[in-house]
Amino acid sequence: MRGRFVTLAAAHSLTAPAMGEVDGSSGSKSLMALLEAVLQPFTGLLPVVVKVEDILVSSSAVTPLALIFYELCTNSVKYGALSQEEGRLAISSECSGGRMIIRWQESFEKTQPASDSQGSGFGTTLCESTVKDQLDGSFVRTFTPGGMRITLDLSYESITSGS
Repeated sequence: MRGRFVTLAAAHSLTAPAMGEVDGSSGSKSLMALLEAVLQPFTGLLPVVVKVEDILVSSSAVTPLALIFYELCTNSVKYGALSQEEGRLAISSECSGGRMIIRWQESFEKTQPASDSQGSGFGTTLCESTVKDQLDGSFVRTFTPGGMRITLDLSYESITSGS
């Protein structure tokens, strides 16, 4: 629990301007730094492969992305790859046609019936609405025999521009 509070604090510190910054350019953060800050307390010794284009995320997109990644990590610890020693997590991205596609791929042995793990709970609803309303995109979750895939299809402009 303490590690999760530290994660939220780290994600929040990424969204807040540093002390003494007055030029108005504060708040933009590296996508890789954001992912590392959120993932760190959840992953422990489990192997996580992160291959993302390290773009500069605007201050207006840092908090929504941090919340989404935090929710994905929390669910993974409860039900997915980060709940099992043999679980695997891979995160990748690509930019194409004004879109930033982020893929979150979990490989794990399912321990629950499919109907229990495929519902839309509060966290999924939060992710879907955040992606749609704040990042001009879509959130698609697909269960596979060996795990789960999530695809975030985001407007490149919405995550790199703004205040």
